[in-house]
Amino acid sequence: MTDISKLHTYLKTMAYEQDLNKPVDLQGGHNPFITISRETGAGGHSLAAALLKLMAKHGTKSLSGWHVLDQEICEKVAAEPGLKVSLHRLLSEEYHSQIEDMIVEMFAGDTPQDAVARRMFAMMRTLATFGKVILIGRAGAFVTQDLPLGIHVRLVAPVSVRIRRMAAVMKTDENQARRFIEAQDEARAKLVKVFFNGDIADPLYYHATFNTGRLSIENAAEAVLGQLHKKEPVLR
Repeated sequence: MTDISKLHTYLKTMAYEQDLNKPVDLQGGHNPFITISRETGAGGHSLAAALLKLMAKHGTKSLSGWHVLDQEICEKVAAEPGLKVSLHRLLSEEYHSQIEDMIVEMFAGDTPQDAVARRMFAMMRTLATFGKVILIGRAGAFVTQDLPLGIHVRLVAPVSVRIRRMAAVMKTDENQARRFIEAQDEARAKLVKVFFNGDIADPLYYHATFNTGRLSIENAAEAVLGQLHKKEPVLR
């Protein structure tokens, strides 16, 4: 299944579950959702996969129909006719300066990043109001901070652990993996600082922060699922 097809499948599932004649509650939401913020190499996608596996194992209605959305959101924004932006720039999670924006717009015709980022944030917030979605990265916890059914998770790990992981994933040496980690972490922090005047590492924005250098992904997933169950009385 292509990335954009995953997004379409999710939307169809939500359309089936929801009363389409009922307006979307932009302040409350319909179902719980999860955001995962992570240091590069801390295991964000691994946690999302472990959560889906646990949800399938439980087999309850509230835990069925969940989707992980990350790159799919970028592809959807990149494909919008009113915007001109490369998928590569969206996937980098990097905030460019106004001067860089001017240069890119001059030679590539891209839309200034502020407009693109705000469209992406609006899409993420809409997905969160439908719920049953795990949003990875892209300041998800900050975009949806005021929605009561959200569970916000932050993953960290020692840099030495993350370097080894990324070197294995990228099939490269540790020096290049370190440079990649530093660039990605800096870009993610800058995105949050510029748009939300926040600190991506501040634990007060999250329900829990897990050190995956000491705690297994599976144990972290169990803990997140426990928080998810606590949202069910709110729905009732």
